[in-house]
Amino acid sequence: MADRAMDVISEVSRRYNVVLKDKQVEAIYSFMNGCDVFVALPTGYGKSLIYAFLPSVFDLYKGQEGSIVICISPLVSLMMDQKSKFTHQGIKAVFVGEEQTDEDAIRSVLTGKVQLVYISPENIMCNPLFRNMILSPLYKEKLVALVVDEAHCVKTWGDKFRLAYGHLGDIRSLLSSNVNIMALTATATNETYKAVCKRLSLNTPKLIGFQPNRSNIVYEVKPMIDLDNFCQDIARELKSLALEYPKTVIFVQRYSDCSAIYHTLRKNLGPHITFPPYYPIWQEYLLVDMYTRASTITLRSMSKKLDELVVTTNCQKQ
Repeated sequence: MADRAMDVISEVSRRYNVVLKDKQVEAIYSFMNGCDVFVALPTGYGKSLIYAFLPSVFDLYKGQEGSIVICISPLVSLMMDQKSKFTHQGIKAVFVGEEQTDEDAIRSVLTGKVQLVYISPENIMCNPLFRNMILSPLYKEKLVALVVDEAHCVKTWGDKFRLAYGHLGDIRSLLSSNVNIMALTATATNETYKAVCKRLSLNTPKLIGFQPNRSNIVYEVKPMIDLDNFCQDIARELKSLALEYPKTVIFVQRYSDCSAIYHTLRKNLGPHITFPPYYPIWQEYLLVDMYTRASTITLRSMSKKLDELVVTTNCQKQ
């Protein structure tokens, strides 16, 4: 059976023209063997591919059709981006929630016409429509996995900020006994691992991961004693290096600080705030920009623009 399981994983990866990494294969294989799985892999490793492949893997492995995976995710913008990505790859993915106004999309989820359902913790915990969906005979038959993406949020947000995260373990009582849970995160200390396992009621989960070493990322904490001097140093380097300036994110605690730093940088940079200099101050030419929340437009524009330096707060909400 072990060889057949590996053959199935290889066949599904060929279907989607993807070469899976060792840890991705290990996570899928462990899940196929009836384990709860905790995936702790760095950003950019491809964690989402692990659960996105599960419907096709189970269909082929069990000789069935219509397997469904529910993925609980914290941000609407993240769900929308993942849905678009996997739809493009040929995986039937839909997100549901207050922001989903397409009735056909919601109907396709309720009638089991999709492979991958993205939903927020609040909707799966508090919306009777989706709780009843999980209890329906259709989902009792077709649901093969409950996935919690960005699982560290269970610990960091579950007590005060987004209480539904703290009660996600209750969902386990609604699932069929053969449905396992997969938790994924890039942020997993030993304390976080223990807290998430306890709150999600994970049964001796298989831990998949390694200690990330992102040599291209540097963290630095600087006291901002004098705003002008702080910004002048940055502006001087930006003028000199332009597009060679290392990609930088400045996190601040308050929206007012975010605005103050951005406008002081803009004053010090003058025409060099754009590349090339003296170009119109349009977003596509800006070397420096400011964001105050992780909206869909913000996330998409950050990936497409010149931005060498971004000033933002850490108060990012759904």
